[in-house]
Amino acid sequence: MEADRFFAELNRRLTNSSCRDVVVFVHATTSRRDRGTLYCQLSWIGFPRHSILYSWPSHGTLLSYPRDEESALLTEAHLRLFLQGLLANTAATNVHLIGTAWAAAP
Repeated sequence: MEADRFFAELNRRLTNSSCRDVVVFVHATTSRRDRGTLYCQLSWIGFPRHSILYSWPSHGTLLSYPRDEESALLTEAHLRLFLQGLLANTAATNVHLIGTAWAAAP
């Protein structure tokens, strides 16, 4: 989804919600996107925040850590731009950034 459309849809949801908190999940080096998706889905249990999974290209294995470390460093600027866009283009009042724990891949 293009950024403008994404932020417009999120802003619509936030504007129509009593809670304008947003949780951004960033998966760990040895966690693949599917594990991050699970964390994001679990976030709906017990608290009314809007959840976003920020994914970056990870191989999801311990042996791939050197390549994943490089990918994580390269995505840092993209994550910063995403968070700036989130704050500038939506009615979010609080943004909670959660990095998942470094854990062995399944």
